[in-house]
Amino acid sequence: MARSTDLVSGAATVALGAAVLWAVSDFPVSAPVASDPALLPRLLGAGLIGCGALLVVVHLVRRRLGLVTADDVDSVPLDLPEEAEQAREAGRTAQAQAPAVDWGVVGGLSVAVTVYAVAAFQLGFIVSTFAFVSAASLILGRDRSRRSLLTLGIFAAAVATVAHLGFFELLSVRAPDTPLP
Repeated sequence: MARSTDLVSGAATVALGAAVLWAVSDFPVSAPVASDPALLPRLLGAGLIGCGALLVVVHLVRRRLGLVTADDVDSVPLDLPEEAEQAREAGRTAQAQAPAVDWGVVGGLSVAVTVYAVAAFQLGFIVSTFAFVSAASLILGRDRSRRSLLTLGIFAAAVATVAHLGFFELLSVRAPDTPLP
């Protein structure tokens, strides 16, 4: 008997998105985007509906084309080529030998996020965003050569500028009073 996990998951996701849109349907629609209290729930609801519909369509197309895998059908033996079986076994072996969690990186990123959350509204959004993007990239193992650091600086400046323009100019979010920009 065939299981329709993608079909059921897609339909449930569409239903969840519709429920979100129904729940915020009573919210007033505000003229400025930044003051619309239902903007994010509406966007999330529409995104859920879109993703759920995509899951349903992919499932129906796969079923129509006869593309069935072991995940879709119970107790159906698959005749895999020998190379595919070897690749599957190699994947299991590599998964079993996966490296342990690097707790130094996890701790470093946790500290960086905490400092950023405090500094963004005490020190300044642009400066702290630049510092956070730079620090997080270095914590994650970015190369520390001169060229790499220059590229990182340009990238971090671009991210900070785009985030500032997006939040404070495009969405008209009120910027906090901080000593630095």
